[in-house]
Amino acid sequence: MSPGGYLGCASHALSRNQLHMEDVNLNKKKVTRDAVIKTLVDALKPLDYVHAFYESGAIAFNRVDEWSDIDLNLVVDDEKVNDAFVAVETALKSLSPIKQKFAIPQLPWPGVSQAFYRLERASEYLLIDLAVIKLSGQEKFLEPEVHGKATFYFNKSDKGKSASSKQRRAG
Repeated sequence: MSPGGYLGCASHALSRNQLHMEDVNLNKKKVTRDAVIKTLVDALKPLDYVHAFYESGAIAFNRVDEWSDIDLNLVVDDEKVNDAFVAVETALKSLSPIKQKFAIPQLPWPGVSQAFYRLERASEYLLIDLAVIKLSGQEKFLEPEVHGKATFYFNKSDKGKSASSKQRRAG
């Protein structure tokens, strides 16, 4: 075999490997907003300690676009906040590796814990902003004048509503 033939085969093998890698990358679809929400609803709704799951932010003001993050709120039994974060992260990992997580160490609202997630296979703009709210917490971020009209994916009872939103409905 001539040196040229050998290089030609190596070159051919290299281009075949590059094509294979491009095929693999094309088969890894981007994670969408809808896929994140469906996956989380499916994972969280069966859990007894989860009372409500809803979205605020851009969707609450009817302004979702390709640059919108996902502002999610999860109301859970007071002693289950850490379990809720584990359940969310397990569900997210079923869609894509978590590229980055930032947990907020201290919030001004008692009973609210927050973390931000960036998924490896999602748009760089599709951040997940998750607030896990203790059931006993007064702040549920449901005031429409401030937070818009929240989209509830499930609310197992009125326990997921804040005292102020219950009073507004009754009045």
